[in-house]
Amino acid sequence: MTIRTILATTACSTVLALSPAMAQVISPSGGGRGGHDETYARILGSLLYTDLTVDFEDTNIKDVMTWLQQELQVPMIVRYNDDRTGEGIDVDTSITVSAKGMAAITLLEIVLEQSSDFEECTWQFRRGMLEIGTKGRLSVPGARVVRLYPIHDLIF
Repeated sequence: MTIRTILATTACSTVLALSPAMAQVISPSGGGRGGHDETYARILGSLLYTDLTVDFEDTNIKDVMTWLQQELQVPMIVRYNDDRTGEGIDVDTSITVSAKGMAAITLLEIVLEQSSDFEECTWQFRRGMLEIGTKGRLSVPGARVVRLYPIHDLIF
């Protein structure tokens, strides 16, 4: 057996040996947070499996995001630079994209790339919503999620 095979076998055995209580603790939402797991799964499913056809030409970013939210039917909040913090996506950004049958997540990434003139834009799941904004805005201390993962069983 190669080292790679041994490591893969060990990793699979460790994952299979996790108890249901442990699985809840290390769930993506941090465990015990109500229906966030189902909400995140629904949002991610909408992003991955919704095909969209668009033809935006010099369309305002707010109009694009409103349209996207209506098409996906998911809870979404967009952080613009015109709110009280003054940090976020520039509200004067114009989006030009044409796509036929494109996955919503790919379209969102294209829109965010065009919105990244001064600071890179991204998206994340937070409090049962799809949150969109600049990396600086989404990484403020109030938006951070700290998760502790028990790794005792994983250490040799």
